[in-house]
Amino acid sequence: MGRSSFAPIEELPPELIAHIFSFLDRPAPSDTRLHDQPFPHMLSDPNCPPLKVVSAVSKRWRVIALPFLFRHVSWTFDRWDIVFTNTADRGPEGSATPLDMLSFIERNKLGHYVESLTMCVSDRMYGKHRLSGAAGSSRDEDIPELVSLSVAELREAAGGTAKWSRHDSATEDSNWLWERIFDVMDPTRLTIIALPRMLASLLSRMLYKGDTWRFKDQYHILSLERAQKSPHSGVTERDAKKDTLNAPEQGSQSCEPSKTSSRCSHQQKRVQTKLFTIRPWTSVLLNEGSSTQVYKQYEFFHMRPPSILGSLLGCEEFPNDEPLIPRTVRSLSYVAIFPLSSHFNSLVRHLPPLDRIFVQLVPRNDILEDPDEMRNIQMGDLWMERNTCYGLIMRELFADPDTDSDDDDSDAGRPNGWKELSVFESGDAADREAWEMACTYVRMSGAPWSVVGDGVLVRQSARERALGNPSEDTEAGDGMELLSVSLPYPDLCCKPETGKANMIRSQPALRMLMWNGTAILPVSPTQPILYD
Repeated sequence: MGRSSFAPIEELPPELIAHIFSFLDRPAPSDTRLHDQPFPHMLSDPNCPPLKVVSAVSKRWRVIALPFLFRHVSWTFDRWDIVFTNTADRGPEGSATPLDMLSFIERNKLGHYVESLTMCVSDRMYGKHRLSGAAGSSRDEDIPELVSLSVAELREAAGGTAKWSRHDSATEDSNWLWERIFDVMDPTRLTIIALPRMLASLLSRMLYKGDTWRFKDQYHILSLERAQKSPHSGVTERDAKKDTLNAPEQGSQSCEPSKTSSRCSHQQKRVQTKLFTIRPWTSVLLNEGSSTQVYKQYEFFHMRPPSILGSLLGCEEFPNDEPLIPRTVRSLSYVAIFPLSSHFNSLVRHLPPLDRIFVQLVPRNDILEDPDEMRNIQMGDLWMERNTCYGLIMRELFADPDTDSDDDDSDAGRPNGWKELSVFESGDAADREAWEMACTYVRMSGAPWSVVGDGVLVRQSARERALGNPSEDTEAGDGMELLSVSLPYPDLCCKPETGKANMIRSQPALRMLMWNGTAILPVSPTQPILYD
């Protein structure tokens, strides 16, 4: 075969070159790392991706490779660069102040190719300045570079007094940012990695920071996901409001008093964030990282972590008294390593209507074997709080659906998402002893559950129970396949055959409880507490 039969790669049509480049593409880091311990650059690749290398070969290759490079966008910026950019900074045509990343995507027409966007929000001012005369804290001794500034000096350090004057009026309204992002691109997953106070600022919500220093400034992850891109520019604001839970009008200056908030004054203004309704999100993930450091404190159980969980659920004071999670969301993943049970109870008591919930409370790495991390921590305290958290879950899972729980009157009328839940999944690597104990409890409880495999519990319908339980005598770990579950479930209309009316009801019910396998933990935990 002659040399002339080979065509130079530069002469290949762009479609073929793009097909070749597609084999160099990699999955998004956020596909697998969102359950890890959060830190600012957790999704960064230390190695130069092959696609980035080939994009530097020639201008032609760069044009072809750019759509692949921007399928999964990681955008790192500082809060002081955008937090003051509001309507006062907009140009004469009403457009928002240009942001370099978004401007580049818009200029090169790459927005259509973006599938996921990860925003890593830093804070270069935190830990470096404080107001002169302000009371110090016990963590100040750990910050040798801490400088005391006057109000004017602090404003100047933040970027000038002009920005601060506008900050006083509209700093908590970040809707311009979400509108700008989704005008440029249409990602199916949006992830924010930031400190809790920055998450609260982006969502226009309050945050309790009294015990922040005891939790050592942990980064958190908030991720929103949907199945597919919008067929057009997206849902309108009016349509999106229909999917929210009691969403008020944008910018309303009054609110109905809630059971968990004080009476709203006429001066309070609610800013309803558009992030949760600007697209029909179906899945939400909140990763609050590790809480192990708080266990070094005396009476740690009185501490309150900085968290937006209460804002998502709408179970705190104004403006956190209305849930951010819309009705379009049917799956919630909550990751928190050894959270305080008092904090976790907020999720249990105020679970929104869902089809699926994923919970992970035990680390997957070797943090328990790290002597520096575990110094001055009583290991039994970690497992005691973990067991209490799962005890709260088990009480809700096995509660009689026809009777109210033993909660106080303040919970009257609150939505009970456990009644509508279809799938409960635990991501913890529980040991064999704990799993066998759970299996025994399920069989003895008389509840409509069956152990169908290692780490899998399935709740049977009334019809299946009437036909008999084929897996009732099956031992855990026999490797049986999971029973298929279709969503939404049909209403159960048949009448009780066994005289137990509470086993049959015409509403969706929990059908599956799943552990992701079992494993021996590095430290033997205390057995979980199961409620009758």
